[in-house]
Amino acid sequence: PVSPGAYQSVFAGGQGATAIEYAADIGIMKFDATCSNRIYGTYIGGQNNERPFSMIVDSSDNLIIVGRTQSADYPVTTGAYQTTKGTGWDLVVTKLNNSGTGLVGSTFLGGNGDDGVNFDSTEVGYGHLKFNYGDDARSDVQVDRSGNIYATGCTESTNFPTTAGALATTLSGLQDGVVFKFNATLTNLIWSTYLGGTGDDAGYVLELNATETSFFVAGGTSSTNFPVTAGSWQTTYNGDSADGYIVKFQNSPPYAIEKATYVGTSHYDQIYGLQLDNEGNVYVMGQSVGGTFPVTSGAYVNPHSCQFVMKIDSNLTTDLISTVYGSGDSVHTNISPVAFLVDTCENVYISGWGGNLTLASAHSGFCFGMPISADAYQPTTDGADFYFVVFSPALTAVRYATYYGRNTGTIYWEGEHVDGGTSRFDKHGIIYQAICANCGGPSSSPFPIPTTATAWASVDASDNCNEAVLKIAFNIGPVTVNIVAGPSTNGCAPLTVNFTNASTNALSYVWNFGDGTTSTAFAPSHTFTAPGVYTVTISAANTNACFRTNDTQRILIYVDTNSIAPSFTYVVTDSCGPYSVVFTNTSHQGAASDTSFTTYQWFFGDATTFSGKTPPVHNYPSTGTFTVTLVMTDTASCNSPDTATAVVNIQSISVSARFSIPDTICLGTPITPLVVGAANVISEIWTFGDSSAASMAMPPTYTYGAIGAYTVTLVAQNPGACNGADTFRQQIIVLPVPTANFTYSPITPVPNEPTTFTNLSTNATSYLWAFGDNTTSTDINPVHQYNQTGTYMACLTAYNPSKCPSKICKEVSSDVMPIVGIPSGFSPNGDGQNDILYVEGAAIATLDLKIYNRWGQLVFETTSQSKGWDGTFNGQPQPIDAYAYVLIVNFIDGTAKTLKGNITLLR
Repeated sequence: PVSPGAYQSVFAGGQGATAIEYAADIGIMKFDATCSNRIYGTYIGGQNNERPFSMIVDSSDNLIIVGRTQSADYPVTTGAYQTTKGTGWDLVVTKLNNSGTGLVGSTFLGGNGDDGVNFDSTEVGYGHLKFNYGDDARSDVQVDRSGNIYATGCTESTNFPTTAGALATTLSGLQDGVVFKFNATLTNLIWSTYLGGTGDDAGYVLELNATETSFFVAGGTSSTNFPVTAGSWQTTYNGDSADGYIVKFQNSPPYAIEKATYVGTSHYDQIYGLQLDNEGNVYVMGQSVGGTFPVTSGAYVNPHSCQFVMKIDSNLTTDLISTVYGSGDSVHTNISPVAFLVDTCENVYISGWGGNLTLASAHSGFCFGMPISADAYQPTTDGADFYFVVFSPALTAVRYATYYGRNTGTIYWEGEHVDGGTSRFDKHGIIYQAICANCGGPSSSPFPIPTTATAWASVDASDNCNEAVLKIAFNIGPVTVNIVAGPSTNGCAPLTVNFTNASTNALSYVWNFGDGTTSTAFAPSHTFTAPGVYTVTISAANTNACFRTNDTQRILIYVDTNSIAPSFTYVVTDSCGPYSVVFTNTSHQGAASDTSFTTYQWFFGDATTFSGKTPPVHNYPSTGTFTVTLVMTDTASCNSPDTATAVVNIQSISVSARFSIPDTICLGTPITPLVVGAANVISEIWTFGDSSAASMAMPPTYTYGAIGAYTVTLVAQNPGACNGADTFRQQIIVLPVPTANFTYSPITPVPNEPTTFTNLSTNATSYLWAFGDNTTSTDINPVHQYNQTGTYMACLTAYNPSKCPSKICKEVSSDVMPIVGIPSGFSPNGDGQNDILYVEGAAIATLDLKIYNRWGQLVFETTSQSKGWDGTFNGQPQPIDAYAYVLIVNFIDGTAKTLKGNITLLR
């Protein structure tokens, strides 16, 4: 679902697809802080295939996205650094504005090979540095305080764009890492380099230091000649398939490597998370197979596990703290790490997911046996869930750990996961996690529900994976109170103040409003009813928080009772020039104010002003729209000065009268004039050309009492218009109507006798009879047979040559008894007498008549009493003879009758 005005409202993927795995666009949604309201939703993509890697929001709330595309028509902006796509997959960097309606900048970045593809783009492919499902889509993006954009990834292109003086300008192996820096609008590639050796290399994570003088990049490598520096923690490649690495770059030309180190063991290792603490120390997390990753003294540990966390100094020389966690299986990893945080208290947060989604890695496993805290939200798993863990400072203990996902009770291969990319923590210990959830599998074990009470979407709308969004506050960092009061902290009583709470890591609040009342609400509203100065004190606490378990904030509220209220009205008295307007001052002030010190300043919106309570008639120089402002000042009031504004719209207008009526009507027919083309009408006066009084209705409905020709007149009025009034006339002819009348017989019904109607209408030329039993006739004097006993409302509408109608209705009774018969003979000789054989009878509901010749051939059949036999068969006259018949009749009273016999055909 996209939002109104979205940058791209239509899914484009697959329209031009050629040999791709599947067709996909990037889908972006922005929610408020509680995921209750969606701010925008939009697609971004071209006609082939896109995949997002990582996103970050800059200081202006613009969204920066790094991903890859196969679409030559992926949206790029004018002046972008690279406006055309290279071969295969290209990296893309896109900045979407904060409303989701347009691009601030967007560019390709790629060359003659696949860019942004770690080994291959198939979801379940495994090899080289692609160890986990989704590793092909790992990358990172950061933004500095000037808006410059930094990113890392990988490439197979021999001509990937690099800048002069870069660390490496040529591809060293089959795949190298890349690191690059753009300006804020993606029009200038400030710096770009290959990063790697003769093996495979990929950049997964990037982080700037606090002063932005350096930045760090980490990821995976199989290069024995990766550009590590002398004196770093590990200067030699150790792995049998991959090592992790950390590189510290200088963040200014020539962007040289300040320090670089391997991070690995004699088996498989890669880094998937990178963070810096307040002192600039570097934390990394990732995977290590083989059970030999170093564990420092005093650190919490699950020995021989395949997930590691490490703290190393900013010069990348000393392992300060390191440990492993997980199930204790040294061969199989438990989770694919996703998000990483070191908060302001140096608590360490990690999120990841277990399950291999059929990835053919020999080491990928499931998340059974992970450390779980006593207060875990979900202590059990089916092996394919998300996992969240928080370690205390110095990694001495697990502060919180839980699974999160549906629990099928058995291993489920398509569990909760992400397709590469990263989610984010913020420094207050809050995770923002997107999850591919409810992927296939048994509906009896859905993703954990319920959603939060006001969630934007509470129902899984997909028959396979649906995107789930989590925001989890671990409330472990320091307590910080941040309260904003509004809309004003200074005003007149009663003054209602709304308190917006943006505090972090607090679990409880105590509000003292300074007027004898308190509250423990999260974000209360409070009304101050008496004048005075109030000190509102907000205390927040969290016993689990680090080094600051409570915080306090105070806000002063000023309340008064003596107020002023400026206001005015106006009337345009001349719209034909000199465009005069009369203003009336309707302001009032509090009882304590001294009117002798009250001043009024008028601003008429045409560069003229007036000082005083009552302005003179004001003449505007021309037509137009003018914003008039009255500023009222009284130093004794609590809201001085105060203003009132109004928009005065002066038009040189004229009133016009127009209407439409029929040329002719029948006497007794009401008319309602259709007012079309009239303009600027305030009041109307209607006359109808007869002796009736004028009408002021807008418009009226009128009925003439006599035939003739009349003139209908409209006088349209507007005292403010230049012409004041306008008159319009139209003639109408009132035509005569006939007089409808009839009699019928018999008055008293005779069983099965038809009713004869005698037309007594005058001045009529055509007639329509409605007999009250859903049958009609246009005969002048019809004879009608009712088929059921009852009383009917028979109506005659008579029309004169002008088609003016007259209608009369009378009750007619009938007496109908079921009866049926058929003549014994008929003579179809064309003399007009007894030419057609009909079924005769009354109260017949249905009938079926069949007539056979002497050879048993069916020569005639009917189911209608009004359809008779004319003595022919297949268009040929039949000979004189006796014909057998069978007649089956159902009467309206539910009875039935069958007749059989012979009919003689005579000529």
